[in-house]
Amino acid sequence: MDSRGDGIDVTRDRVIVVCTTYPDRATADDRSARIVASRVAACAQVDGPVASCYVWKGEIERGEEWRCTFKTSSVALVRCLAAVTASHPYDVPELIWETVSASAAYAAWVDEITSGEPDAGAGTDAP
Repeated sequence: MDSRGDGIDVTRDRVIVVCTTYPDRATADDRSARIVASRVAACAQVDGPVASCYVWKGEIERGEEWRCTFKTSSVALVRCLAAVTASHPYDVPELIWETVSASAAYAAWVDEITSGEPDAGAGTDAP
């Protein structure tokens, strides 16, 4: 518990947010469902379309993409990154992550879901 005494441990209650983009909604929905089913991420949100602008093979490209945000744990991060990379249609997918503070209950739920086999936490609802 922190010095405020409010039950929030800002040094321990963490989750990792992993973000990528996909070329269309169907791909984003499919990959997010597969990755969550494999229990390397506890959940995923798909949003978009987002307008993207980037350099690819020396040219400025613009297009619509769908953003997918996964929540995972430090234990499952490497497996989550590998799953996203292995199933991604892009040659060089956006793959960024950061550790963020979370409520103790949410962090514990993410840890529970991502700590075991693909059927670990089956029937557990997100808080």
